[in-house]
Amino acid sequence: LQQRAAENQRAAEIRTKLQQRLLELGHTYSEPTGTFDELTEQGVMNFQFLSDMVADGIADDALLDALYAPDAVKGPNYGLR
Repeated sequence: LQQRAAENQRAAEIRTKLQQRLLELGHTYSEPTGTFDELTEQGVMNFQFLSDMVADGIADDALLDALYAPDAVKGPNYGLR
């Protein structure tokens, strides 16, 4: 049970970091919650579309590599915060 709780905590931390990066790059306007919700999926799809990736909303390894790359594509909300 403790291992499962630790895994759930780690997954929430990864989702929060994903959301923070999407926000930093201007692909979403919502604050990180740690929950992969509709706004997160839309932000992922926006990033994928602008990065010439398949815009399926899935945060796989290819997406994460591109999202955290130094030259990651900026979104329409970049610089508005």
